[in-house]
Amino acid sequence: MQKKINDLSIVIATLGDKSLYRVIDSILNSTYLPKEIILVKPTKIELDHKNFKTDNIKVFSSYNYGQVLQRSIGFNNCKTEYVMQLDDDIVLNNNSIENLYLSILNKKNACIAPILRYHEDNESVYNIDSINYIEKIIRIVANFIRGNSLKLQGQIGRSGVAFGINIIEKNSEVKVNWLPGGCIIHRAKNLIIDNFYPYKGKAYSEDLIHSYILTQNKIDLFITSKSICYIYKQKNTDIQKKINEFYQTMKSRLLIVRLYKKSMILFYIDITLTICYNFSKLILTNFINKFAKN
Repeated sequence: MQKKINDLSIVIATLGDKSLYRVIDSILNSTYLPKEIILVKPTKIELDHKNFKTDNIKVFSSYNYGQVLQRSIGFNNCKTEYVMQLDDDIVLNNNSIENLYLSILNKKNACIAPILRYHEDNESVYNIDSINYIEKIIRIVANFIRGNSLKLQGQIGRSGVAFGINIIEKNSEVKVNWLPGGCIIHRAKNLIIDNFYPYKGKAYSEDLIHSYILTQNKIDLFITSKSICYIYKQKNTDIQKKINEFYQTMKSRLLIVRLYKKSMILFYIDITLTICYNFSKLILTNFINKFAKN
């Protein structure tokens, strides 16, 4: 049985990809339904309203694209006491909204995010297994520079790398230093309603900057295992796009190192190791593909 929550809005920044309609369907199939779903798109993007399957969706336009800018427009148009930010590629479990909503009711100055898993195999998005000895060696060295990935779950490492939550007990909550921005529930009074991302276009690592601002405002951050969301795996084979994404990510991470007062030296060493890791992975993948063809 579904229950409508009249003091909850869901804000989705979108570019109109097909995944958006899958996300909306997951909301509409939830045990708890929001009062409204607010979509914010760039002005040039057109959405197919026929696929919405509900009349409680409001659409706003942004003069530019970028999830932080678009999300801020959505936040400023919310009238409810609780607000959930949701990416347009995050699929909700049927009780995700319910458990996030019930969890935040008892917390005045906090925001809460769910566990994030891959849809294909139900594995944590932060559970990365090495596929060869080169990667294993690089990961060991990386952990020495960044910090122990198991001990620092939900924390920021020495070189500015964010460690996600991989292992968490059932029906529990863990206080963390940062939250993935794909799905977070807030009290409206605690929202960061400004466009805080300093660069134009797609916002890389914006969740770390967002988390920093929230903690500076005395807001506690929690991950709850009571709520699970899913994302589909994506394969990016465009080398040029990968290089651009790497550059943009490193530019944002440089800002994160400064905000969290991490080691600049370890940051640059980490970048070098990351390049080596990706290069070894690219070489191995190409070798395997050529061997398979022969």
